[in-house]
Amino acid sequence: MFVLNQELEISNIKFPAITEAVLESSREIPTDILTIKLPKYKNLKKDSIVKFSKVTWKAGYFQYGLLSEFNGYILEISPKVPLELKCVDPFSFVSVR
Repeated sequence: MFVLNQELEISNIKFPAITEAVLESSREIPTDILTIKLPKYKNLKKDSIVKFSKVTWKAGYFQYGLLSEFNGYILEISPKVPLELKCVDPFSFVSVR
């Protein structure tokens, strides 16, 4: 039986559980977009998650180990519960002139 495992790190803070993660990646859009929903954490301080914080998300099966699925930065923070973060990869900050 395959067991899915994940690891989320935001600004060197590891989050053991997430509610939902949606990764949008295609050839039609130039950047990858990761939308994360975090459950309510008791020890999470208000200033620990800020805009443009570095995000690393790894996912994989328990038997095969974790693979890096996304590296990027937080672009939007929703004030709702569960906390929703919209993250983009570094390519989105490159502008063509």
